[in-house]
Amino acid sequence: LEQRDFLKSKDIRLGRQFLILLANGGVFATQFFAIKKMVEVGYPGLSTGGIAWFKDLTATDPYYALPLISASTMALVTRVGIEMGTTADQMTPAMRLGMQYGVPLLILVVSSQFSTGICLYWCASNMISLLYSGAFRVPAIRKLFNIPPLVQSPKENQKKNPFREAIASYKGGLLSICQSYQALILLTASSRILQTPLLIAYP
Repeated sequence: LEQRDFLKSKDIRLGRQFLILLANGGVFATQFFAIKKMVEVGYPGLSTGGIAWFKDLTATDPYYALPLISASTMALVTRVGIEMGTTADQMTPAMRLGMQYGVPLLILVVSSQFSTGICLYWCASNMISLLYSGAFRVPAIRKLFNIPPLVQSPKENQKKNPFREAIASYKGGLLSICQSYQALILLTASSRILQTPLLIAYP
C-alpha cells in the first residue's frame, strides 16, 4: 500500500513505463533487422563505406575490436542502470553478477558473429546511452528538467564484490537446505521410534 501511494503521489505509472520500454525495443529491433537485411542483400556502399580497419561493413570484424567495444559499453550502460531504470547496487548479488558480466560476455560472443555494420550500430547506440547517463547526472541538468537529485548509496555498499556476495548467498542457501534436510531426518527418525512397540521382557 505504501508503495502504491508513493507511485501515485509521484505520478509514476508502471503501464506507461512498460509502453516506453516496449517502444524502445521496437525501435531497436526495427533498426537491427533493417541493417541486417541491407547487409544480406549487399546494399550499395556498405562494402566500401566503413573506415579504419572495418571498411567493409558487410564483413565481420577480423580483430574483434567492435564486438569488444560493444560489450564494454553495454557493461557500462548496465552499471549505471540506463537500460533498467535502476543502479547495479540495487540488484541482488546474483542478478548484479549476471547483468554486469554475463550479458556483456553474451553480447561479445553474439556480436562477433555479426557484420561490422551491426556492431557499429550497437556501439553507437550504447555510447548515446552513456551520453544520456552522464548528462542526467549533472545537477544543473536534473534541476532544469525537474528531476529529483540522486541519492548516494552508502560507501560500504559500493565496495561490495558481486562475486563474493553471490558466493555468500549461495553458501547461505546451501546451509539452509542442509539444515532443513537434517531436521527432516531427525523428525522421520523420531516418528519411527514413537511408532515402534516397546518390547518388555518378563521373567
